[in-house]
Amino acid sequence: MALPTLTKTWQHNVNNAIAALGSALADNRRLLRSIKNALVGFGTNPWTVRYSSSSAVAGTAGDGVDRWSADSDLVWAAAASAHSWIVLRQTGIATNYEVCFSLEGASATGVAMLAVVSFSAGFTGGSTTARPTATDEQIFTLTNWSGNGADVASRWSVMQSTDGQCTRVLVCISGSVTLYWIMDRPANPSTGWANPSVSFFVQAAQPTSWPRPTQLTEISRTRLPESGTWFRSASSLTPWACEGGMGRFKTCGSVPARSRQATSTRMTDLRHRLSSRSSAASSFRGTEGR
Repeated sequence: MALPTLTKTWQHNVNNAIAALGSALADNRRLLRSIKNALVGFGTNPWTVRYSSSSAVAGTAGDGVDRWSADSDLVWAAAASAHSWIVLRQTGIATNYEVCFSLEGASATGVAMLAVVSFSAGFTGGSTTARPTATDEQIFTLTNWSGNGADVASRWSVMQSTDGQCTRVLVCISGSVTLYWIMDRPANPSTGWANPSVSFFVQAAQPTSWPRPTQLTEISRTRLPESGTWFRSASSLTPWACEGGMGRFKTCGSVPARSRQATSTRMTDLRHRLSSRSSAASSFRGTEGR
């Protein structure tokens, strides 16, 4: 039987090692800046820097200046204090699809930050003490984004389709995946789904076998056209919850069994749609030392 025809070609920047640098803060600074450099460094349809802050100097929307040119430019501090942030844009997903990484939180190790997604409006404002905001923003609170709170070596990989529609980021520590991000434009979106996109972040409470629901936290936002609401998954990979409502199921907090079943059906359909876009990368499973 003939192999299926792949619908994507991919660019890879994979299996990059970062040695323990003497502190978890130094490790996380290097790791996050390396991921950013990879995203903006692809040869075809890379992510672009819209604007940024080094905590000492903040840019203005659209100036295109990357102020994360050195590890020391990544400064963690409480939201109202001077801290670093950066806004990246990927027009392959949507015209104004943007992610703001804001290093908010008085984190001595650099493991806490916000990933804030704007699906179509784009970010505005921002200063050295406040991140930019967007009218359609969805906030991902990452309490241990890298899984590195103890000064250990890591490996990171970033993959992106050449059309810019699919991005994958993975980090591996001690033989286990501790970070997995997906930022995608789904294939064949339903009619009426304005600015279709999927934003998916997995973080690890600590390095462990992949996947371990009690150790990994998934935070995802997906807008569905049928109800105009968001699916959210937070804590222990399951269950999926619907913010707002879907048909006759309205959920907040714990999820009834019928809602879990209905939600699971929708997410299975979504995964099938994504798989047709990402078959070239779906089998990639990176681990430390492989």
